[in-house]
Amino acid sequence: MSCSSITAPCALVLALVGLGTGFLSGLLGVGGGFLIVPALVLVTRMGVHRAVATSLLVISVIGVSGAATAISADEPPIELEITDVLDLHSFQPREMASVVREYLDAACERG
Repeated sequence: MSCSSITAPCALVLALVGLGTGFLSGLLGVGGGFLIVPALVLVTRMGVHRAVATSLLVISVIGVSGAATAISADEPPIELEITDVLDLHSFQPREMASVVREYLDAACERG
């Protein structure tokens, strides 16, 4: 089934995919984006870039909501030192991947 607009059947399919993805994410301890993005592409015929952007927007909203809930619930404070370390360690692979991508692009252009 595919849909170009959000109709009741399309919304039902997306809701079921969301429930299944949430279940598998909780069971396996992995992010659901690897299931949600293909589902958005297949069910709604959305472009891949738009599906990825939609998934990132949703996870951003969820992250902000979770942080706000933790702050308002008198949870222990967020450890900014840990977030700094995580951010630094994610920056390095991202930069390395960028260099590899540029190299591969140049190699493809050369033929």
